[in-house]
Amino acid sequence: MSSTYSLSTEFASLMQEVELTEEQLKRFDELEVSLPFKLENCCKWIANVNADVEAFKAEEKRLADRRRVIENNVQSFKEYVQHCMETADIYKVDAGTFKLSLAKKPAAVQIFSESMIPAKFHIISTRIDKVALKEALKNGEVVEGAALESNGLSLRIK
Repeated sequence: MSSTYSLSTEFASLMQEVELTEEQLKRFDELEVSLPFKLENCCKWIANVNADVEAFKAEEKRLADRRRVIENNVQSFKEYVQHCMETADIYKVDAGTFKLSLAKKPAAVQIFSESMIPAKFHIISTRIDKVALKEALKNGEVVEGAALESNGLSLRIK
């Protein structure tokens, strides 16, 4: 059986002919039947792979959720160990294969009101509104540094 690519190129070349011979007409009819069948099989394969992708995404989410639970358990247990050391007023301990110590945390900045912070401490960033830019270009507005381009066709499978 021929590949989808060879069937589609043969179909396209027959479509370009001005007049078809009897044999070409017969082949054209065969292609009209076999090409949609091949394309249907391609769509079935795509649907099958998409189902696998969705299953992978669900498994990734399940594993990420499990990882977060375990990370939270570890963090809680670290806090428990720290609490025990603080309660016993122990700041350093040699615990077999591990050495534990409590250290002061570095200073952290707390912001109570952003409006009161001087401008020299602000970081300003800008983004281009591509939706508005696209709309302006569609309406015929000339915008230097941007152009509306068509990127060809896209396949939609329903």
